[in-house]
Amino acid sequence: MENTELENLQPTAEAVEERPRRRGRPPKNRQPDISGAVSVEEGAPAPKKRGRKPKKEPVDLAGLARRVQGVHQLAAMATGIPELVISAGEAEQLADAMAQVAEEFGISLGGKTGAILGLVATAAGIYAPRVAHAAHRIKTTKESMAQAIEATDEPLSQN
Repeated sequence: MENTELENLQPTAEAVEERPRRRGRPPKNRQPDISGAVSVEEGAPAPKKRGRKPKKEPVDLAGLARRVQGVHQLAAMATGIPELVISAGEAEQLADAMAQVAEEFGISLGGKTGAILGLVATAAGIYAPRVAHAAHRIKTTKESMAQAIEATDEPLSQN
């Protein structure tokens, strides 16, 4: 009797075919469907892309110009080349050109990207002079210590 009970528990081929389909979304068809494809002719508009259009956020040119000028001032201080400092007018021209390039390449200088750029520029403006001052202080301290050691290493004169 045990064999008949086990045989009854196993599904038959008919039962397997009649099973309901699995729940959820069916797997994606990997083969492209070209039956209804429309060819793009010369001069015809390209098909629209799907998805959200990127937000066009206004660029704060004055803020960008201040950041550009600040970066140039930091570079001048770090390298000791005063010619790297640019005027406010030059910074505005450079910021305008940067905004135009960013717009052409689809890079947003506002929103999250602008916030990150602002943070980096502000942090550089705060910490770069301090690091430069600390490096200069350490260098002069080492030089003075080296001179003091050389002075003590001179042989004592014998009278």
